[in-house]
Amino acid sequence: MEGQETIPSVVGPMSHSPASLTLFTKTVLSAEPWLTDPKCQQIPWRDGMFDTIVSGKKLKIGIMHWDEQILPQPPVRWAMKKVEAKLSEAGHELIPWIIDQKSALSILLRVFSSDATGDIDRTRALSGEPPQNLITKSLDAAAPLTLLESWSLAWERLSFQAAILEQWKETSKIGTSESVMDAYITPVNPAVAPRHGHYARGRYLGYTGTVNVLDFSACTVPVGFVDPESHKADKGNRLDSDNGEIPDVKGELDGYIRSIYEPEMYKGLPVTVQIVGRRMEEEKVLGVATVLEKVLKEI
Repeated sequence: MEGQETIPSVVGPMSHSPASLTLFTKTVLSAEPWLTDPKCQQIPWRDGMFDTIVSGKKLKIGIMHWDEQILPQPPVRWAMKKVEAKLSEAGHELIPWIIDQKSALSILLRVFSSDATGDIDRTRALSGEPPQNLITKSLDAAAPLTLLESWSLAWERLSFQAAILEQWKETSKIGTSESVMDAYITPVNPAVAPRHGHYARGRYLGYTGTVNVLDFSACTVPVGFVDPESHKADKGNRLDSDNGEIPDVKGELDGYIRSIYEPEMYKGLPVTVQIVGRRMEEEKVLGVATVLEKVLKEI
């Protein structure tokens, strides 16, 4: 969707450690890519921002276990609790955090389908690839947004971004620290992984798509692997495997994602969380990833 500027596409590096990701980022920035890429901001690597985070200072981290829309499966909930506990043990301040991901997802999907899949359809036509219905469904009756409708959607996105920045500033009034939170941690996806045939029906972009809508910085980090003995399936929709209460089902998708978790089927698959910082705070996010890697190893 080249030319669609409301929510730009994003690519990022994958590696085996925060140190490697940091090295990659510093190396790319040392080449001054803004001299070639008009979309790249002229911001060199900021050692001060990164060093402050990894220096041993006590961080203020928001924890969003779920968005009150789609409850993560048991291994993902375990990962979030483990991260929260390890950071707390290390002396960092944890505060509750939640974002209106339902509104963010609404904006995201309308932007992605603003051309009525025209760009996707033209690209598919080059090879004859059939429609996959992974992001939007190809519907003959769908019409692209008008110019004014597209502008209105861009304004809606900007207003949402401004509201979340205000919400972020309010974190200075939560907890014992007067500073705003450094970053927040949330699931990457409510399901461990999609099985063949499940993706189109069980896809939920809320946890990642919100970051795109906000144009925030994010880094995914591994926490562990699915263990059927430790990560047992819930006992229905009201109790977990330890008879602890879990939230009521919020809708069809929520219920479906809960129902498809099978401990033995997912045995050994990786479980991850994501660290999210504000716009252009990659150094801070990589710093928090470095800190989190350290505390998770101290088991």
